[in-house]
Amino acid sequence: MPRPPARLVLALVLLLPPWALAVRRWWFVCDDAFISFRYARSWAEGQGLRFNPGEAPVEGFSNLLWVAVGALVHAAGLDQPTAMPALSAALGGLLWARALWVGHRELDLPLPALWAATAAVACAPGVAAWTTSGLETMPQLALTWLAVEGLWLARPGWLAPLALAGLVLVRTEGLAWAAVLLGTAALGRRRVGPSLLAVAAVAAVGLGLRRAWFDAWVSNTATTKVGLSPALVARGLAYVLRNLAEQPLLALGLALCGRAWRRAPAPALLTLPLAAVALAAVAMGVLVGGDFMPLGRLLVPAWLAAWLGLATALARLPRGAAAALAVAAVVAGQAPLLGLRAAPEGAWRALAFREPGSEGGTEARQWQHEVDNAETYRAQAPALRALTRPGELVVSGPIGVLGWELPDRRFRDLYGLVTPAVARQALTRLVMPGHDKQVPPTFFLAEAPAVLAAMSVQGAALRPALAPLGEDVVRMGIADRYAPALVRVLPDVDGQPRFVVAIRLAPEPALAWARWERDLDDPDRVFAVALEDPPHTGGSAAPSR
Repeated sequence: MPRPPARLVLALVLLLPPWALAVRRWWFVCDDAFISFRYARSWAEGQGLRFNPGEAPVEGFSNLLWVAVGALVHAAGLDQPTAMPALSAALGGLLWARALWVGHRELDLPLPALWAATAAVACAPGVAAWTTSGLETMPQLALTWLAVEGLWLARPGWLAPLALAGLVLVRTEGLAWAAVLLGTAALGRRRVGPSLLAVAAVAAVGLGLRRAWFDAWVSNTATTKVGLSPALVARGLAYVLRNLAEQPLLALGLALCGRAWRRAPAPALLTLPLAAVALAAVAMGVLVGGDFMPLGRLLVPAWLAAWLGLATALARLPRGAAAALAVAAVVAGQAPLLGLRAAPEGAWRALAFREPGSEGGTEARQWQHEVDNAETYRAQAPALRALTRPGELVVSGPIGVLGWELPDRRFRDLYGLVTPAVARQALTRLVMPGHDKQVPPTFFLAEAPAVLAAMSVQGAALRPALAPLGEDVVRMGIADRYAPALVRVLPDVDGQPRFVVAIRLAPEPALAWARWERDLDDPDRVFAVALEDPPHTGGSAAPSR
């Protein structure tokens, strides 16, 4: 007897409010997303996939399909930093609605268990935060789900090939994800021929286009980030263990999924493909040495297996025990927000994987750190615009927000994402995940950049805070060419003035150093710019003071 669809519709409706609240709470757009936005804007405006105008193209993104979507968004006249996270969130909502539907209608799991598992996972900070972010994490997750559906359930023959082709294009390592899904489908005796042909064709065309446009066989982002050493693997293991300790719902769900795999037919509950995806996510996190971004971004695909593990476990329990476990799952899902972690203090600290000084504490605090950083870089943009001319070169570590706000400036990034000279270096030491090949600003001295480095400071007592910076410039032996320059950014923050200081190429070094000394003692005379000023492409190169 068919189940009344009204109950399923009600479950979907009841899922929306907690999911929307969680996504709103963890909404953010990370700095790296603006790198993709800048590429998409250049593409839409006829410059091709190019970060720096007028320079040879470099593949400094890892999400071609998402950049293509961004180019369409820009061409339609929409604001990417607003539209792309919203589009990602919409895909997230559709994904969890689809999971609830499939779990009940096709996997025959009871609605209360499914609803509790779906709500707990979809609202977990490690999922909710990456539902937006501006990056391709949620599109990747949605394509993974569609590929699993297409390969393992009775679906139109075009769904799996289309989803797998999208997966190949949405991430640089997308071919590996497609291989995992195709391999498990072959083990489960599923039909993989058309999907295999689609993946091979898309991968071959993509490789040819990369070679033709970027003159490279491997993306620059992969060259920058990928290496292999025992220390790198150890750091990757710390990354995985620490995120599991801070997100016990993920660990619990994965354990329950493994139990379901042993006790139930794999095709019936999709445990084989989703468990394989989870293992691949963990393996990737270990092999690449982790990720500096918060809340376990590389582990997000594993949440699909956690969802299935929780749903199947709840479905088998008596009503009272299922309700208790559901409540425990919701609490465990919010562990990062509550500051809870499934590890003693000593073990948790031993699992630190970021550079000392860049740790936000818990992963939730690290998320806030990234949110604050994006705002800091946005405040630096009008100051750097005032200190440089269009076409001049700026050296920076973070280049996302700055690159987006300053579209007509060229950039060299210390981490090598869009700078092959950095990316091609040998990996000799571990600094921070994704940033191990970083170089000092002086690496680019031969190109005479207009700005060698920049930082933000707050408060009126400038000399105690900034005098050592001038000494560093002298110590580096570049004081005859470069001098610190100050710009005040309005409005003030909490009643305190905020400034941007840049080590700037000085045509008249003696005059520049004299201004620097004057500004340290008299902040009220520092040239000011307004944060609200719109970006422009012309104007003077620097304040005349």
